[in-house]
Amino acid sequence: MKKLFCLSVFLVLVFASSGFCQDKAYDTYGIYLGLVGGYVIPTDESAKLTFPAGTVFNLDPELKNGFLYGAKIGWLTPFTKRILAVELEFNRLQNKFDSVNDPILLNGDMSGKAAINLFMLNLLVRKPDGRFHPYVGAGAGYADIKVSDIIINTITAPVPVSLSAGSDGVFAYQVMAGIDIDITKNFFLGMGYKYISPQKISYDTILTAVGPIMSTMKLDYSSHNFVLNIGYLF
Repeated sequence: MKKLFCLSVFLVLVFASSGFCQDKAYDTYGIYLGLVGGYVIPTDESAKLTFPAGTVFNLDPELKNGFLYGAKIGWLTPFTKRILAVELEFNRLQNKFDSVNDPILLNGDMSGKAAINLFMLNLLVRKPDGRFHPYVGAGAGYADIKVSDIIINTITAPVPVSLSAGSDGVFAYQVMAGIDIDITKNFFLGMGYKYISPQKISYDTILTAVGPIMSTMKLDYSSHNFVLNIGYLF
């Protein structure tokens, strides 16, 4: 994944230094389609496991770096001379769990994954002229977050501990910055960064060790994302 990301950045820079496109505004409609891929670095996550009696355990799960992919449709608004762009974007993010650290209940290796389907409405402010279009922007929308079955090989219990799968849908936002580079009249490449932060999710789960126990999991997730995109301007 890292090698592919570095190779893609290199290709963007090679194309950017070429003379494939002229330094002028193009006579297009301003509607574009794009494909997005990237590398996901989760921040420090927090989780709470609540039992029916009201007992709460504060977990400290660690997630591995993951990936995202997606697509978007955008419009370079003519009434702002293409300074403002409006986008509808879909991203799918995925991270695997690595370990959990709780000195009282659970401490050990953790398997399972968290997957997010992210639907966002973005507003970008960009430099419209020339081949290079740096931009900043923000988006808001809906995150459908699914957590798979989790297995914890803990040093504090004689058998592995499992937590059943669950999901929740919450509000999410993102902030972003990057640069798009015109390759031809219609094709462009880009690279950027965005910070994604859904609201905390909550779902019912069954903890199983010696016997099943109904409980509630609350998970807080956010991530730093380094993305590449390719687009076609109509």
